[in-house]
Amino acid sequence: MFKSFKMTKRGDLWWHEYRRRRFRPRRKISVELLLRDVIKKCFTEFINNCSIAGVKQMIDPTIALKQRIIWMLVFAGMCGMVFYFFWYMWLKGLSTPLIVSKESSKYPISEIDFPAIAICNINRISKKAMFEFETKTLNRTVKGNIREMMTWQFGGLIDYTYNVTLRSRLHLNSEYAPTLRHAPNVIDTMKKLAPSCEEMLIKCTWASKVIDCKSIFKVRRTIKGHCCAFNYILDYDADGIPSQKIKRVMRQSQPGSLHGLNLVMDPLIEDYAYTTRHVYGLDILIFDPIHFADTNGGRVVQRVAEPNMALYVELHSVKQIATNEVRKYSLKTRKCLFHDERKKKFNNMYSYSACIVNCRIKAVQTLCKCTPYFMPTSSDIPTCTLNEIPCLNKHKDKLPLVYPMSADADGLDIEFQDSLYCPDCLLDCEFTKHNTKAYKIPIVQLEIDKGHKEFRKPFTNGTNMTNKCTVSIYQPTFHGTLDRLDVVAYWFELLSNGGGVAGILMGLSIITGIEFFYFFIVTFFIQMYNFFSNKNRYY
Repeated sequence: MFKSFKMTKRGDLWWHEYRRRRFRPRRKISVELLLRDVIKKCFTEFINNCSIAGVKQMIDPTIALKQRIIWMLVFAGMCGMVFYFFWYMWLKGLSTPLIVSKESSKYPISEIDFPAIAICNINRISKKAMFEFETKTLNRTVKGNIREMMTWQFGGLIDYTYNVTLRSRLHLNSEYAPTLRHAPNVIDTMKKLAPSCEEMLIKCTWASKVIDCKSIFKVRRTIKGHCCAFNYILDYDADGIPSQKIKRVMRQSQPGSLHGLNLVMDPLIEDYAYTTRHVYGLDILIFDPIHFADTNGGRVVQRVAEPNMALYVELHSVKQIATNEVRKYSLKTRKCLFHDERKKKFNNMYSYSACIVNCRIKAVQTLCKCTPYFMPTSSDIPTCTLNEIPCLNKHKDKLPLVYPMSADADGLDIEFQDSLYCPDCLLDCEFTKHNTKAYKIPIVQLEIDKGHKEFRKPFTNGTNMTNKCTVSIYQPTFHGTLDRLDVVAYWFELLSNGGGVAGILMGLSIITGIEFFYFFIVTFFIQMYNFFSNKNRYY
């Protein structure tokens, strides 16, 4: 008569369990669980619909387990090969992204700047000029031994030689050279004491035309003091900062020695008073027209023209240009600078040479509180006089050397102390380099040789060639070399190479990227929107 009621395991009636489940308290879904659920759904949809080869087969329940394992192994192998390719591409390409390649070996020499030439007598103080300095500036004539000691004192301004005995005996600063106390007179005095360019340069030809040497040669300061400079177009202002170009650069249009620069010169052997080396002749410095003539500043070729010898110097020029793509890389990566970079400091005329000169000037000014007379001077810092020679002599072994920036610092502690540290000086991205090949012929043999009639006519006729020398600097061929600094691969080349390999091995393409974007970005936000638009956020 009475209906029986079903009991639960706990001994309660069935509706008690129902009410317990129906009215139990529910908690909000946490952010972690929400993200897990949404990402799981996105990943499941991507796996079921992606175009990557082998992914569907690995999770398809209708395929046998052995076949799915084989698909997994093949997929893992393809992933390893793609990873190795991208690693190799990074190691060989992107880690060293720049490369210098030969653009042309037939680049016309008419498009390549002819180098600047500095003629510096190995004798740096003229005996004749020293006598004139005594009579005109000091208003007296000194004895021979006193003149010799004065010459050595003035020579110390060039090579920083210091002799305590001579200085104590001469008392030069107070008695014989009061004009050297003021900076402007140091430069003027050393210019007057240098061998005369008018006397050294006898005959000159350029582009097969005889030219007055005064019209193409000017007295300019170099690392060796005042020298006769040809095609040196850069005007240096204070503190080694290049200010502007003073004229247009010259270029050789036709090959051969007759169309280059030819000189007949007199080393003025009888006028020697202070030599930098125990030889006779002239130092020939070949350098870039917008660089300072510093043999320690890079890309300066030095040759010696000896008396009674004809020196021939063949130029084999290499011009390097750089693409704008190189500018996109950081200085740490490309390790070079363009001429128009660092505008405030170098006035759109940056060069490695100018930077080294500026660094060397700053070092001398810091150590000795002055600037050597043969370097670009500043109105704020006095020019070095005889008073500073002891300080210059103390550091003369340090000043010519530059600490290598690319070297490993381990084991170079002594070199670091004994050289200049110029971390801001980077190489030039664009430059012109002149490789030279030189040979010498005795002038006597040259005049006897009947094959050089065209040379004897403008040069040796009417000139006593005893103890004279000739120099010929020229481009021997019509062509130079053009190199290009460029990136190893542009972005579209990298995309093409990487996409091609990944497409062949795994079927990756732009469509795969779109699928990633849709399933992991678009679908993700759709799932999140659906969750927050639903009021039931409990479980």
